[in-house]
Amino acid sequence: MLDKDAYGDTASAKIGDVTAASTTVKNANGKAIERWSAIQVEDGRILLDGPENFFYPDGKPMWSVEFRAGRKIGDERYLREDGTPVWVRHYEADGTRTWETFDASGKRTAMSTWRNKTLLSSDVPDPPAHPSAEKPSPTDDPLDQ
Repeated sequence: MLDKDAYGDTASAKIGDVTAASTTVKNANGKAIERWSAIQVEDGRILLDGPENFFYPDGKPMWSVEFRAGRKIGDERYLREDGTPVWVRHYEADGTRTWETFDASGKRTAMSTWRNKTLLSSDVPDPPAHPSAEKPSPTDDPLDQ
């Protein structure tokens, strides 16, 4: 049974005597399309633990991340079929993560830093204000002309 609240409280997971399992899902041609592993912790919850990977039909990596007791650690990568990154997220021990996005050539297009769902910083400029959102100044009144 999935624990919908597991991500929020995995810091308290006791990892003494655990049961570990890993799974590889293959397509009809026998190529791996998904690999992941999990552990059952002392309180009975099952948490992702270790690498999780998804693959394109030709076997090239599509997405990868590492879990430790249900929490993402290190780099999470989503790649195009040619191997260039679409995005990369780096998870820090203090709960912050850096998210970088890339264009088709692999050039970084944006970077932002987050803690939980709060944006801490970004190099993405704010969009320009829409002209209709600007209020006319008092000197723009047509009756004054």
